[in-house]
Amino acid sequence: MRADYGIAPNEYHFACIVDLLGRAGRLTEARELSTASGFEDNPILWQALLSACRIHKDTIMAEHVAAKVFELKPHSAASYILLYNIYTEAGIQKPTAQIRNLMLERHVTKEPGLSWIEVGNIRHTFVAGDVSHPQSRLIHSQLKLLLKEIGELADRHASDQRDLAVEYRSEKLGVNLGF
Repeated sequence: MRADYGIAPNEYHFACIVDLLGRAGRLTEARELSTASGFEDNPILWQALLSACRIHKDTIMAEHVAAKVFELKPHSAASYILLYNIYTEAGIQKPTAQIRNLMLERHVTKEPGLSWIEVGNIRHTFVAGDVSHPQSRLIHSQLKLLLKEIGELADRHASDQRDLAVEYRSEKLGVNLGF
């Protein structure tokens, strides 16, 4: 980049290469590049590597990479959630409780995912399981029928809000309103 185009690589360029190496399964090279890049104190590189650890189910490297991310960006919920998901997908339960406790100790909270859709020049915003929209009952009943039709909605009690929030994700609510 520097020789051919006169562009000095920055942390975003290195994060892209770390991401590409990581997605290709070359985690060790990605970690070495993160360390040797000159941007080793930038959490973007380490977060890219942590994502690659999830793709390739490398819990050991993920633990070390997450420690670096937590050091550099201790209040970023995304990294805690990512490590939590890595352990959960690997079937390792003990560290997941430790991650939750660490988030509580550090007062780290996860912001809910948000989706929106514009219908007739009006923007409608949703979060998972949202019931605040004026047409909420209609949206949820139509979505429930659709999800049952495609076999995605499991039979369960309406009191199980966590599962309903997953099934009634914000983007599903928004798209359903658009139909």
